Amino acid sequence: MKIKIFYNNDPGERINHDFFSDKTWESYPFSSFHHVLNTLGIEYEWSNDKKDSVKILDIGSFAVEENLDKLEEFIQTYLNEFGKIILYTAQEPILRKDKLYLLNKYDNLFIMDIKYSENPFHERYIPFPFLFVRLMNNFLDVTELTPHIQLSNYDTKLHDFHNLKARWTPDKFATQYYLNDGPLGDNNLITYQRPENLNSLRLRISIYNFFNETPVSKKYMNHVYDFLTNHPTVVLQPDKTIYARYRYHPQYIYDETYYSLISENFLPELTWLNNLEVTTDEISIEEILNNFYISEKTIYPIMQGHPFKVIGNPGNNYMLEKLGFKLFDEILNYDYDLIYSPVERIKQAVKSCETFCRGQYQKHYKEIVDKILYNQKHLMNINSSLWENLKQKMLKNLRIYYES
Repeated sequence: MKIKIFYNNDPGERINHDFFSDKTWESYPFSSFHHVLNTLGIEYEWSNDKKDSVKILDIGSFAVEENLDKLEEFIQTYLNEFGKIILYTAQEPILRKDKLYLLNKYDNLFIMDIKYSENPFHERYIPFPFLFVRLMNNFLDVTELTPHIQLSNYDTKLHDFHNLKARWTPDKFATQYYLNDGPLGDNNLITYQRPENLNSLRLRISIYNFFNETPVSKKYMNHVYDFLTNHPTVVLQPDKTIYARYRYHPQYIYDETYYSLISENFLPELTWLNNLEVTTDEISIEEILNNFYISEKTIYPIMQGHPFKVIGNPGNNYMLEKLGFKLFDEILNYDYDLIYSPVERIKQAVKSCETFCRGQYQKHYKEIVDKILYNQKHLMNINSSLWENLKQKMLKNLRIYYES
């Protein structure tokens, strides 16, 4: 299979209309897909032959669910011109219902978003976990790392963990709510972004729906709304101005904490809002394999060399282990990871942080450092099994495109 990447005018430029230019992290008209192939070590060549090349429609962070009609206009236009295309985002996951709708409607459409799936639900759904690649390629993301963080300063660390939340979402709000419901909120390094319009009915409904997967009392919800109204924005000090492609944390958040409590983005399709049964039972491994994705929120602390546990979609920690990373179960409890209910998973994740013992960190220090170094090597050495897995995943995706 000889891979050819289509271009209209000059190699390195995207083919699609500038309508999407403010949604993609690469400034118009530049493309990102060839940088992904470069990082993966995949050979390709540029081509302006429409018949025998990969045509990429890059939509970036375009809100598919809210603007499906508008997106369909572009899909139909480009299918008419090119025959078949890949609807591509190296930034966001697309809801399954929208992918299924588009794939069933357009026979020559392929969709590649940032999920990782070993058995995709549709033959033309070809996801890829792009954030691994983005953080390793400074053409895609600018990543600023601290060469050496303090791991052995047992007596001078001020906090058990840090928990960073740069934007407001219902799951991050729920995490903040439960962190502040006990002793953890006062004793750790935690950031929070207050929503802009506190009186928005839509905001209140989103909170009610997230917390009300099982019936809750009016008194309970009033307490939640009071917390929403009164809890201020909390940011890191001092900090730098950040933007979409710039990955940076000040060194002190790693020096002063024992581990990273990561608030990963929740997928709306894994809540009762999308008519899935929600209980406190464990989610099936099959659903985990079909719904896994992580972002720079998880990858960056691993690159820095810090112990971690993730509050995210069910099975996030399980999947990291499956991809070859080592968890820090000598000091951290991951029992919450497979709980299906989003609220219950958050509650149990927060509760599990209360059992952290600083003495156990010191006792297992050597094993912890060994795992940190292993995870960094696994992530950043392009000859690791992770990168071979990623390379083969992309080659398989492109083979499906060419052979269909």
